[in-house]
Amino acid sequence: MTRLATFVVEQAGPLTTTQDSGRPGLLRFGIPRSGPVDRLSYEAAVHCFGAPVVNGAVELSFGGIMLRCTQGEASFAVCGGGFTVELDGVQLGSWVAARICAGMTLRVRPGAGNWSYLSFAGSIVAPEWLGSISRHAQAELGGQRLAAGDVLTIASCRQLEGSVGDARAVPRPAGVDDPISRARVVLGPQQRFFDSAAVETLLSTSFRPSASFDRMGLVLDGPAIPPIATDMPSEPLLRGALQVNGEGRTTLLQADHQTAGGYPKIAMMLGADADRVAQLPIGRAFQIVALDVVAARHAYLAERRAREQYYGLLLQPLDLSARLANANLIDGAVSALDTPGEGDALICRS
Repeated sequence: MTRLATFVVEQAGPLTTTQDSGRPGLLRFGIPRSGPVDRLSYEAAVHCFGAPVVNGAVELSFGGIMLRCTQGEASFAVCGGGFTVELDGVQLGSWVAARICAGMTLRVRPGAGNWSYLSFAGSIVAPEWLGSISRHAQAELGGQRLAAGDVLTIASCRQLEGSVGDARAVPRPAGVDDPISRARVVLGPQQRFFDSAAVETLLSTSFRPSASFDRMGLVLDGPAIPPIATDMPSEPLLRGALQVNGEGRTTLLQADHQTAGGYPKIAMMLGADADRVAQLPIGRAFQIVALDVVAARHAYLAERRAREQYYGLLLQPLDLSARLANANLIDGAVSALDTPGEGDALICRS
């Protein structure tokens, strides 16, 4: 028997969409990958119920969301951005998992960051486009953009151990919700379109996220770094690029970025740092630091190892009976809450 849970959206912010890991490998056809803006917080939300991994989450931004459960029962988790959870008027905090049933109301309120992820232990029922339920907002294809009055359906629901309303903390990487102060980049690929003064300005002054952002990009407030020419032909674009228009204003390209453009890119930001910059409050200053290719690769590999360790922790089921079933009780218990080794880049805390 299929276990369904349905929710009526009472209120939702303007950028509320369904997202999964996206559509890789289609940039050459003019189709960006899409997927979550903050990939670490998303992965935390979708992995925290253990295997099998759930198919996607609801990406939240300004305004948060309020849902009323009209049918069934579902386990859910909210991770990222410092967004806080309220279940039937009871404050549960942030980075939390709980259960909800028909008649209850779930409210997720915005935090200091800009993006958060609401996942369910089940499958979000939403239209697929090219094999993904990620909503491409500009094309209005795939998944759902949720607004007041819409219905969200979750199929194949699995339940956390414990009573409805009981909350459990989701382990989080240390500092994940702390504002980033230094974002790492590799200069180029169109550095030739900027003089040395522009590059010096990029690396020696502060930038701030502006109020102008969406899933395509985040416009940065800061000094102008005008290119010496803008007559370059359109070239492929990648997520994390710092693209500069003719007036010298810089935009950080994000999940739904266009796949080609004619403005030069002065630098490429490391993926983990780009996600954290996307979470910065409007007006919060940060600096840009240049790495060479070798240092950037080492930083990427270290980040990937740390994330794999963290995801392994999250894949341990949250309910006690499932953890015991997976434990080696002959040679010694295996705990999902073991402290990572000294020196790990991501230290998890509850």
